[in-house]
Amino acid sequence: MVILVCSIIVFFIGFLGTVFKKSLILKMLSLGVMNTGVITFFVSLSYRSGKMAPIIDNSSNFVENIADPVPQAVIITSIVIGFAILTFSLVYIMLLTVKQNTMDVKKIEEEIDED
Repeated sequence: MVILVCSIIVFFIGFLGTVFKKSLILKMLSLGVMNTGVITFFVSLSYRSGKMAPIIDNSSNFVENIADPVPQAVIITSIVIGFAILTFSLVYIMLLTVKQNTMDVKKIEEEIDED
């Protein structure tokens, strides 16, 4: 239960950073923090106490005392996709910063509106 509450707090810290920061890099890092909060939330929801890893052995309680591997696979996929999106976004921000000579969102919007 504590992990659920902490993950929600981490998500909202990232959300506040996304809304109130003016720098594009800080906004993207805040989105990364939000992603971490969501991943922690889903990991804490899928945790089951007393379950074993799904490894085949000769024990008789294999079928009844096994953890479901699907949530783990989905979370690992989510981590990889989130990292890739964050990386491509940061590269795009670097290119945009070189072109516009600023990282301030409002100044970039004003320059785009002028064009």
